[in-house]
Amino acid sequence: ASEADRMFGQVLGGSEFSHPFLTQMELGRYEQPGALGGASYLQGVHGLAPSWLAPDRGPTVAQTFARSHYPERAERGGGTAFSLVGEAWWNFGSFVGPLLLGLLSGALLSRLERSLRTVPLGVPARIVPYALHLVLHAHRTSTATNLKQAYDDAHPDALHLCAAAHLRGARR
Repeated sequence: ASEADRMFGQVLGGSEFSHPFLTQMELGRYEQPGALGGASYLQGVHGLAPSWLAPDRGPTVAQTFARSHYPERAERGGGTAFSLVGEAWWNFGSFVGPLLLGLLSGALLSRLERSLRTVPLGVPARIVPYALHLVLHAHRTSTATNLKQAYDDAHPDALHLCAAAHLRGARR
């Protein structure tokens, strides 16, 4: 890499602690919009499997970027700060990627809002805080990270719901 590119990376980010919008600036400089063609979303679903079950699972989008631009960090297992907007841009292009992300996010939140009106204490009411978290903070993470967080958050709730259903059935 040229001296200018090296300095650009040092100033803008190149760290898992840097702001994702800085990584987006690097993406715009070094990568082609739409180049991944949706691959990181498929990888995000595959990334839900524990490493002991799928040791050959591919890297997250942040790890892919780090391997290309910060190989010394990638060797230590690090990635870069990433965002859903940056991931959408890299997967589907400058216009379509962020547009699809916005439409899907809006549809999810609208659906949850409608569900709250009909069943105010149901499962959607328990999902709303997490959905708001996604809106407020998910710009700082990738799809794989969000899917893992959703699984980690939902898993105990699912066990509680199953236990409650079992207890209700035992009382009858």
